[in-house]
Amino acid sequence: MTILRHAAAFSGLIIQLGLVIVVAIYLGFRLGRWLDALTGQQMIFSGLGAVLGVVSGFAAAYRMIMSMISGQESGVQDHGDHNDQCGDDK
Repeated sequence: MTILRHAAAFSGLIIQLGLVIVVAIYLGFRLGRWLDALTGQQMIFSGLGAVLGVVSGFAAAYRMIMSMISGQESGVQDHGDHNDQCGDDK
């Protein structure tokens, strides 16, 4: 794989991670704001929702990173097995 492909794959991962974290925080905060309006509270549920969004966003990002790492390790092993099978059969 060329350096450009590595850079493109890495930048794609960074964009995905950022979006996952930001969207989780935003949705947690918006859900908290809705609960605050529903119950008449001031920023209690908004804060809890934002904290929950941070935790869930970083947990999802961690799972994405671990999935990518384990996928690369198994891909290297599969590639190595494939090369072993491609010898001359005389």
